Amino acid sequence: MKHAGILVDRLKLMFDWYKGMVDQRTGRLLYLYDPQNDLAIGDGEPIRDIAAVWDVEVLSAFLGRDDLSDLIRRSLAHFEERVIGRHGYAIVAPEGESSSIAHSAFLALALARSELPDKAQRLTAPADGIVRQQRDDGS
Repeated sequence: MKHAGILVDRLKLMFDWYKGMVDQRTGRLLYLYDPQNDLAIGDGEPIRDIAAVWDVEVLSAFLGRDDLSDLIRRSLAHFEERVIGRHGYAIVAPEGESSSIAHSAFLALALARSELPDKAQRLTAPADGIVRQQRDDGS
């Protein structure tokens, strides 16, 4: 039981760490945070930013906390604005980077974990996009 308590304490510290990873300009979660200068840094890696949203969702659920739910919603909204429809499916097209299955996959994971009431509807087009982007050789 001692180890479980230590783990939970460390996860709570990690949760608090995410509170510093907010872009003050956009109000969304960013992947990088410099604690010495208390600065969230956009590094041009949207896959990492999307994955961080999913990570915060999983951590929030595990700890039974919802104090970052507004941050999660703002961050998801930011990336959902980058979903582009194509012939019955959708892809995530981040600024300054080519779209890949990874963008759509992390957004799908984050949407699936979200508390959004219409998440199934929001998930359908990006999930179809993942399947449609997959090549016959698996790449």
